[in-house]
Amino acid sequence: MLRPPPRLALTLARLCLFGDEVLIRSNVTARNNMTPLDQHKLEVIRSCVKVVYGLEDGPELDLVWARCKTAIQQKCKHLRYFHRLDAKKPMALRSTRGGGRPFDRDDDG
Repeated sequence: MLRPPPRLALTLARLCLFGDEVLIRSNVTARNNMTPLDQHKLEVIRSCVKVVYGLEDGPELDLVWARCKTAIQQKCKHLRYFHRLDAKKPMALRSTRGGGRPFDRDDDG
């Protein structure tokens, strides 16, 4: 079963094209003195969504792409919020949310 288009767009943005650290410092619209996300990379995400879901250029793709951009924008805001919370905590209590690396674990447990 396919993921919803906004979920696919988020996965591509976080894991393939930008990463959490870039998303924390940026946003889609370049508002509020934030750095805009690279438009070429956003266009790659749009093309992937278009191909995977078999969408043609037109109102349907525009609507789906607007939802994808909103999802990416909200993820940027979400990551910044948790990044600020983690920055206020002592180092030993910081979580892996907000772009941190997961805890190192042995395969045994």
